[in-house]
Amino acid sequence: MKRRMRTTLDLCKRVVAIATYDAKIASNPGVRLSVGRIEMLLGTTDSAQPYLAGSKHCFTAQRRALRSELLGELFLFGTHLKSYALQISDKKMQGVAHMTKTSLLKLRDDKLLEKSSSIRALAAQHMEALKEQGITDADVERLTSAADNISRCFAEKREHNTSFGLGRQFSVTLIQQLKEELRLLDVHMLAAKANNEAVYQEYAAIRSQMRHQKRGGLSLRMKVVDSQMQNPLSNASIQIFKDEKGLLFDNLKAGNAEVDLAEALAYKKVTTPNGLAYCRTMEDGSYTALVSMFGYNPEAVRIFINQNNTFVLQVELQRSSIVS
Repeated sequence: MKRRMRTTLDLCKRVVAIATYDAKIASNPGVRLSVGRIEMLLGTTDSAQPYLAGSKHCFTAQRRALRSELLGELFLFGTHLKSYALQISDKKMQGVAHMTKTSLLKLRDDKLLEKSSSIRALAAQHMEALKEQGITDADVERLTSAADNISRCFAEKREHNTSFGLGRQFSVTLIQQLKEELRLLDVHMLAAKANNEAVYQEYAAIRSQMRHQKRGGLSLRMKVVDSQMQNPLSNASIQIFKDEKGLLFDNLKAGNAEVDLAEALAYKKVTTPNGLAYCRTMEDGSYTALVSMFGYNPEAVRIFINQNNTFVLQVELQRSSIVS
């Protein structure tokens, strides 16, 4: 989700650059108004940075280390306090000092700090007896330091999570507002299309890229249909070959039967009853897909994959005049 948001913001900046590149298009009142609003929204992205640039789990490793340190000190003191409580038959002290490593591990940070406070209070009351069992002032300092460290980490984590959550809410609202403004800009750019066709086509390509950002981990979404009836074709075979320079595509289009397809084969799919086929986590690069089905002429198409987008295309197969 964060990656899509960051990509959307970057593409919005490119959209603004393209919309203001040509003076005639930029002078269109609607384009000028929409671009101004988009630039204003992009200027507020600092409030979204705690979410877009941060991580909710950035304190995990530090917290785990501090908890481990505090658990060790607590277990040491608890063992000595429980031993002393048994000597003087103090059941209340036994209950406070009783702990196991498993029970300590289950405690949340706030409960762990409460346990630490009660153990430290008991240790202060019975320090003379504990010294006879080998507890020193240095041990007390280590326990105090471990409790202070995790308390500080706990407070920083809580503050971070608050700003992280606020940043997430702001990011979602910002992206929604940008999408609304971009839809209005689409209308104004279409009206100004006649001023510079090339600039408009570049703008349209980026907007298409924004609409097809990767969702659910999909790298490719393909639909295969009948060219005449437009109905989906089930069980169509899709062979996808790595083809960076497009040479394989050119050979297939030219009908070269001597092409070695097995060596370049990267993925193989079959369409669903709805004529759909999906590929997840494909490597970035250029591919050629060969789509075939009994009774239809095979069709070769080019596919371009990058990590930020889902490549979406529809392949239309023509019925074969001769069915063997």
